[in-house]
Amino acid sequence: MKSFDIKTKVYFGDNALDRLSEIPYKKVLVITDPFLAQSSMINLITDPLKKGHIEYDIFQDVVPDPPIEKISEGVKKLLAYKPEAIIAVGGGSAIDSSKSIREFAVRIEHYGDVGFRGDLFCSCIGSGRAEKISAGIQRSDTG
Repeated sequence: MKSFDIKTKVYFGDNALDRLSEIPYKKVLVITDPFLAQSSMINLITDPLKKGHIEYDIFQDVVPDPPIEKISEGVKKLLAYKPEAIIAVGGGSAIDSSKSIREFAVRIEHYGDVGFRGDLFCSCIGSGRAEKISAGIQRSDTG
């Protein structure tokens, strides 16, 4: 039998997203869908990043039940941008896409060997099931 442990820390409640200004990274990739990327809701993520002087780029091609082609585009973006961590913004599709993009990038080019710690921050904001959850951050460490 095999098992695994998950190191997860969850921040929630008023001003939980402000914690993003304190993450220990200089460069992150935000992964979300086109609607959130173009709406003012993305400012809930980008404003704390700016406050923390954290460089970011946005991959905004997430779709429901993402096909492998969209995951491949995300992997290319991640490998080209070379962030230290990922922030998934939205609901299940953004989180699933982010986990897949992270996993494939690490396997394709041993990206972990060049500074990518593989940390994934998830923020549930937007539509669908996520709207029933208060904005917050979940951090998953891989290392």
